[in-house]
Formats: sequence, C-alpha cells, structure tokens
Amino acid sequence: MATNSGTHAITAGGAIGHWKTHLLFAPDVVNDLAAPFAQSYIKRLIPHRDPFLFIDEVNLVNVKHRLIRATRRVNPDDPILEGHFPGNPIYPGALQLEGMFQTALVLLYFLVNGTTSPPLEPHVTEAVGTRVYDVFHPSPVKPGDVMTMRCRIDAFDEFLVTAAVQVAVGDRVTSVGMGEFHVL
Repeated sequence: MATNSGTHAITAGGAIGHWKTHLLFAPDVVNDLAAPFAQSYIKRLIPHRDPFLFIDEVNLVNVKHRLIRATRRVNPDDPILEGHFPGNPIYPGALQLEGMFQTALVLLYFLVNGTTSPPLEPHVTEAVGTRVYDVFHPSPVKPGDVMTMRCRIDAFDEFLVTAAVQVAVGDRVTSVGMGEFHVL
C-alpha cells in the first residue's frame, strides 16, 4: 500500500522484506522543520542522556505522514566496540534499535503537540518499550559510520505507539523492524 510520502505499509508478514534493501521513505519527502536540531533540543523531548542517548541530530520531521529522520555518528572510540567484536568491530544491532525508538519518541512529541518546533522548555515524554518484532540486521554498522535513522509512526494513542523503524548508512540498510512502546 503506497502513500503520498513514498512509504509502504510494514506489517508482520507484510512488506518488511522490501525495507531490508530500500529506504523507509523517499529522500525528497517534505520536511516540516525550519532547521535541523541537535542534542540540546533532543534532551528537552526524551529522558535519555549520555552514554545512552543515541541521537546526534534530527534533520527531518513530516507531521502529515508521521515521519522523522535523525542521525548518529558511531564514535570509533566507543568502548562497546572493543568487545563487539575484537579485530572486527561492529556496532550492536540492539543499540541501533534503541536509537531508532528514541527517534520515534521524539517524533511522538511533534505528533501529539501538532507542531514542528522543538520546545523552549523541557517537555519530556517517558515511555517503555513493550515489543519489537520483524527485526533484521542485513548489514553491519562500523566505527566512524553515520547512521541515518528513519521512523514512521503507524498508530498512537495516549498509551501505546506502534512504529516502523530503520537504520541506514548512506543508502545501505543496516537494521529494520517494527516495535511498540507504552507512554507512561
């Protein structure tokens, strides 16, 4: 099922295979942001902090189609890479997944508040992950890579959010999946 944003439905048993090799939404999707924003604004929206904040910048929000794009550079000096894996460091898929859902939580703020401007004061939304499914890691993320996280929120209410999420390095998809989180 196509939408005006160039997206397709991702459902359990649905088009998930397509997103293992194709970007979740078109690069030319309409961007509602006046300008990208960095961690100082991201910290006003979500409770995560270093060393567990996995978004460096948000550079696209499309409220109409419930889309967001954010980036994270994998620091080659990140100690997690020493043990995952010695001699062949690969950024863990679980941390990619965490970054994707942090990105979804940022998007939720814009959808709930009907705005495309980050708040001037903290407006933190707290949530816990309840389920992930159809997660695939078709390609590795290496030290120094810039991960682009794409998310589309498919459904949300005051309690539960369902999102399709994806990480890519350039045009190469590294992780894709679906998940839900409960808003506290």
